[in-house]
Amino acid sequence: LFLAIYVGVEVSLGNWTYSFLVEERGQASLLAGYVVSGYWLGFTLGRFLAGVVAARLGIGPVALTFGCLAGLFGSVVLTWALSGTGGAIVGFVVLGAFLGPIYPLMIAILPSLAPRWLVPTAIGLLVGASVVGGAFFPWLAGTLAQYVGLASLFPYVVVLTTALLANWWRIVRRMSPAT
Repeated sequence: LFLAIYVGVEVSLGNWTYSFLVEERGQASLLAGYVVSGYWLGFTLGRFLAGVVAARLGIGPVALTFGCLAGLFGSVVLTWALSGTGGAIVGFVVLGAFLGPIYPLMIAILPSLAPRWLVPTAIGLLVGASVVGGAFFPWLAGTLAQYVGLASLFPYVVVLTTALLANWWRIVRRMSPAT
């Protein structure tokens, strides 16, 4: 469920940001395209740099995931609240940066959640669940946008991010104290 929701957030933002910025916020098409590119750039940089920064600061994968989820929640709320061009540019890059590391962190933590012999199968199930989430949640975002309006994107992402935090808390409770 965690990775299904996570990929749903990632793809929903990646797919609907352009429409949201152009139709809801009145941004120019070219700028909206650049913002979406900035989102994916932030995502990529987050994946590459989070581990390096965490290692230098002595932060483990569980704490790093909590930090990314908290940063994600905060940046979603701030990006939603800031309606200007600068807020959109910075907000979506930061959103991407906090989202990027979460998927590989979950895969890295999986061996502490499942017996060793079951880890390869569990990874396969996680990947499958994430694909389902990547199809379902963006579709739901689009359905909400069609019937409620594109302004529903950020409240929707706030709800999904809250569900991510709740699910992560449940996952961490199942882990051994040494992790």
